[in-house]
This record gives sequence, structure tokens and C-alpha cells, in this order.
Amino acid sequence: MQPMTADGYIPDMPNIAAIQFQNVGDSTVTLFHGTYTVLPNGGILSLNVTEDWSSMDVFQLDVTFTGGTTNRLEIITLRYGTDNSYINC
Repeated sequence: MQPMTADGYIPDMPNIAAIQFQNVGDSTVTLFHGTYTVLPNGGILSLNVTEDWSSMDVFQLDVTFTGGTTNRLEIITLRYGTDNSYINC
């Protein structure tokens, strides 16, 4: 998946069990309309389900960059619902 470099929406991701975002820019990133903040210069946000054999759907995930001059939010790990393997992005 391509990194986000401007305000917008991350493509929909159905049936995932875990995801990690890393902010490698110097802007502060907010997700889910300000619910989560990913700090600049290496900040990481991890989301995962807590029940066995469960998953979450991430649709219309908004990304907003504030401050700084370099915008770059990467998805560094993604794991799908009932799959025990990870995809390093």
C-alpha cells in the first residue's frame, strides 16, 4: 500500500486483525477525525482486535496532516482476520 502524503482517505481495508501506522514525516497526523494522533518523526499507532478469530473493517479512514513540511504516513504491518501471517508493507 502506498504511503499517505496528503490529507485524504486511506483505501478501505476489510477483514483485518492488526495494523500499524508509522509517521515518518515531520507533520503530526490525526486519524479517525482526530480520535488518534501519530506523532512526527517515527511515531507509531497500532490497532488490533482482542478476540480470537475476529476482525475489523476499516472504511473511510481519514488522514489529516498538521504542521511540519514533510507528510508521510506509512502502513508498516497489516494482518488479515483469521490469517496468522503478517504482511510487512
